Amino acid sequence: MRNLSKKKIKGFTMAEALIAISIILIGVISSFLMVFKSLYDVSIIQDRLTATFLVQEGIELIRQKRDSNYLASNGSWDTGLSQGNYRIGLKLGNQGIEGIIFDTNTNSDNAILYQDPETGIFNYSSRGNKTPFTRIITITKVSDNELKVECKVSWNVKKLAFTIKAEDHLFNWLNINK
Repeated sequence: MRNLSKKKIKGFTMAEALIAISIILIGVISSFLMVFKSLYDVSIIQDRLTATFLVQEGIELIRQKRDSNYLASNGSWDTGLSQGNYRIGLKLGNQGIEGIIFDTNTNSDNAILYQDPETGIFNYSSRGNKTPFTRIITITKVSDNELKVECKVSWNVKKLAFTIKAEDHLFNWLNINK
């Protein structure tokens, strides 16, 4: 006859159950943390991409000014591109883009960019929604035939400061001096 008191009981002990629950909780909490971190990183990446385009646009507007000087019959290739800091952006009117703002009055307050909700165009007027981005373009005269253009876009997200800078050199490649 078998002794029933020494019967082997199969199942989990309390310690095993607690360890299993702990492992599951660690996995679930880690997954949630990864999702929240990914959502935060997506926001940062989106802002960096926008800032990169704003830097590129700033340099392209300076290049457009140089090229317009080439096409003008009066003036030098670097007319209006003297050494200093600038706010340069698209000027919006009732009919859309009306020109380019080329302003030497730059400080952190008036360098804030706004985004027009209808067109999505960034501008310096208070037309549209205020963005966290500021843009300053610095022109340095290297020689009579070369300008150094530096564009800096800055913004803050949750008390963290970000900056993207780009530099380009523009040359008097048509050798026009008047």
